[in-house]
Amino acid sequence: MRKHRPLLCLFLLAPLFVGCFGNDVHINVNPDQLYGEWIQIGTQKHWTYNADGTGNKVDRSEFEDDDENNGDFEWSLTQDELRHVFRGRQGNQYIPKVYTITEISTVSMKWKDDYDRTMTFSKIQ
Repeated sequence: MRKHRPLLCLFLLAPLFVGCFGNDVHINVNPDQLYGEWIQIGTQKHWTYNADGTGNKVDRSEFEDDDENNGDFEWSLTQDELRHVFRGRQGNQYIPKVYTITEISTVSMKWKDDYDRTMTFSKIQ
């Protein structure tokens, strides 16, 4: 029995390791699901995604007219990774923002950023 103890411990501990490292579930997002206008829930931020890989973000609140990430952007999608590249104020800066889409349907979407903050969206058009 003593010979089998290390093997038994390995089998008992295996679910712990799988549980710790198995949480990165990726979904395949079809770019067609993104096309159109979305509003970020709890804000007045409107995001528009065009089929040609361009988009626009407009914050309609009076407090964030100055946001460096408002305006036109280029976007790309790889599996569930949604990448935005905004042009900075001086015109020669490019500001990348990367999000992971965790849920998407015809009417709603959720993103997660690198800090595990979740943003929820509702499709307008």
